[in-house]
Amino acid sequence: MSRKRVSGKAVRDIASARIDRLYAAALEAVAEDDWDYAARYVEMMLAISRRTKAPIPREHRYCKGCRLPLVAGATCTVRLSNHKVIITCGNCNTIRRLPYLREQRNDRKAG
Repeated sequence: MSRKRVSGKAVRDIASARIDRLYAAALEAVAEDDWDYAARYVEMMLAISRRTKAPIPREHRYCKGCRLPLVAGATCTVRLSNHKVIITCGNCNTIRRLPYLREQRNDRKAG
């Protein structure tokens, strides 16, 4: 018997659904203070993404150092400084700096 061929789009759709479910489970694990399970769920999420070439949505933020989901106030601190958002991981102290350009563009239009 031969195996049925599954299209690439169907594989990516299934992978996206599983990535969403794993991220929700990781957030649940963070809420229960079980950071080891949360990091494991993010690892599995990244493995599925690599294997199927399905992108991880931008809303699913995680630490690049320890693979812990970033939840403001629980696993990370968020600060604003010099037109940047500075996110510091509470577990490994990895710092991530992101520009916030949308606010700058709005200021230029108003002025």
